[in-house]
Amino acid sequence: MFHFLQQARHWRMKRELNRLHIELAGRFDYLRRASRCRTQNEFNRLHIELENILTPLELAGIAKLAKTSTSPEPSRLWLERIQKWKPELFESPQGYERRSFSRHVTLYQNPKGDAHDKGLLVAFSGDARRLMMPISVFLQFVDSRKWDVVVLKRGSRNSYLLGLDSIVTDFHGLVEYLQTTFTPAQYRRVMTLGTSSGGFAAAWAAFLMGADRGISVGGGPPRPLPALTTGDQPAPDGVDLCYVYGMDCPQDHQAALSLLDIFGGRLRPVPDIDAHGVLSRLLKSGKLAEFLDEMLA
Repeated sequence: MFHFLQQARHWRMKRELNRLHIELAGRFDYLRRASRCRTQNEFNRLHIELENILTPLELAGIAKLAKTSTSPEPSRLWLERIQKWKPELFESPQGYERRSFSRHVTLYQNPKGDAHDKGLLVAFSGDARRLMMPISVFLQFVDSRKWDVVVLKRGSRNSYLLGLDSIVTDFHGLVEYLQTTFTPAQYRRVMTLGTSSGGFAAAWAAFLMGADRGISVGGGPPRPLPALTTGDQPAPDGVDLCYVYGMDCPQDHQAALSLLDIFGGRLRPVPDIDAHGVLSRLLKSGKLAEFLDEMLA
């Protein structure tokens, strides 16, 4: 009887491993890729790459796989660090699935919901190709039943104002691409959000798209400032442009004032933050959920 129970447990574990491998198939095989890493820097590069694309479900799948396998020490430490930021990420991950349109454009969507009942959040990442934290961690704070999220990453020309490689060549073309590809009109509401160097793009996109809200986090105007097209006026009625910055960070305060002068809108200083990485500071202090609830309300 004991031998039978052992064998049954063995086959259950094997089925679970097969299921997890199937879930990850066609996207990446983490254990295979991790086994090729020989140095800490190689592990770091792998983990940064995955942090910039994975859904919460995919990351939770890796965590389960690591528990049932002999995982390398750097893998365990990486997963433990992420779990400290958002403990429930591995236990009850948001139900996003990932669809890549290019290396610069990714849609995160829960297929169980209908667009007419949800909002569309268009997120412009900063220089590090993330939203001041791993994409999967950010998504865990955004209810997949209420939002579809498009994450944009700048092209090789290093500016959203120059469009995206092989897709469009200027910012107006980028906005048209977003409207054609993701049909914002089908959603109940549309918001843009940009961090750091994506902040200006988020504000301008909200303006051009007539979004309900545009949120710049630590953003400022580029240098040189592009010539806004004839007919660009202060934000149209109904577009709430919001410029977020650390209250004790003078440089970001000045950048937010510059955006206010260009587009109109309102300032949203965050108390007790003296650094550029507002969202990461809020994450570490346990205040990010409350802040994003306010911003996406």
